[in-house]
Amino acid sequence: MVFLFLYYYRNQPAKDMRIPIYPSIMAFLICFISNAQIENIEASRIWSGDSPWTFNSDLTFSYWNNDGNYNFLVGASSSVLFKFKDQKDRSNDKVGLRNKLLFIGNYSLLRAEDRDLDNNWFLHLRYNREFTDFFRVEAFIQSQENQLLLIDSRRLVGAGVRLKPLQERARNNNKRNSLHLYLGLAYMYEQEQSELFDLELFNHRASSYLTASFKFSQSGVTLTNTFYYQPLLKDFTNYRISQDLDMAFPINSVIRFIARFNYFLNSSSPAGDTEYRSSLLFGLRFRFQSKVSKSGVQIDPESIKKKRPKN
Repeated sequence: MVFLFLYYYRNQPAKDMRIPIYPSIMAFLICFISNAQIENIEASRIWSGDSPWTFNSDLTFSYWNNDGNYNFLVGASSSVLFKFKDQKDRSNDKVGLRNKLLFIGNYSLLRAEDRDLDNNWFLHLRYNREFTDFFRVEAFIQSQENQLLLIDSRRLVGAGVRLKPLQERARNNNKRNSLHLYLGLAYMYEQEQSELFDLELFNHRASSYLTASFKFSQSGVTLTNTFYYQPLLKDFTNYRISQDLDMAFPINSVIRFIARFNYFLNSSSPAGDTEYRSSLLFGLRFRFQSKVSKSGVQIDPESIKKKRPKN
């Protein structure tokens, strides 16, 4: 992705190359950001192990001024995962935390002088119930707006199944690399609005995805690739596809450097043609999660203090 970034600037006209050299940390924070109309929920799913809750936050910021022509960019994305037992599972200590509640919210703004090049927000709430290690069911609601796209507002609700056909772990120097493969299929009902074309659409769509996630045990690097396909149920020639590659490199136990590439295609836009977008993003991710003992039970700091022997 660094090579894609260099290639992008190398092929810009000379008048666009008058960009000052930032300090290294600013160069890492962001080079380009843009939101597609299919939000990659897979990239926001959290490898939390047995932790009852986990919080992730991605932050990007940049500002530069070229001879009075300024560009300003800010982006923030947060996700919170809660894992819990329902009333039926609480009486069985052998059963893990099989219920998951995931909330995702993000906002991004890219402004050049007095013009917004990107201005959008997104909210998503998803419930996941694990019946076996292979089979899960999900239900979700979502709302998003982007005034710069042909479809500037979307609301949807849906439900479906999530399968895990593959989970492999290979030992590497006394540690295990892990590979996960997920397959999902859902039905969703969506409302779309376009102020430009004065349209309000109500659609029934299928949403399918294939996700491969690989984690390197020694470095802690996580690589996640997701492909989405969302056809209109009454017309399969009307579809949306999205390809998303997400990489996370741990700096320490809390901070990760992230790199993400996304390609989005809409076969039938309100204008009657094909719409596509691509984005390349670099930034920092902050992660906090509850501590868990080796037995999988959440650690209570107060109980540790009480058990600590006095000197």
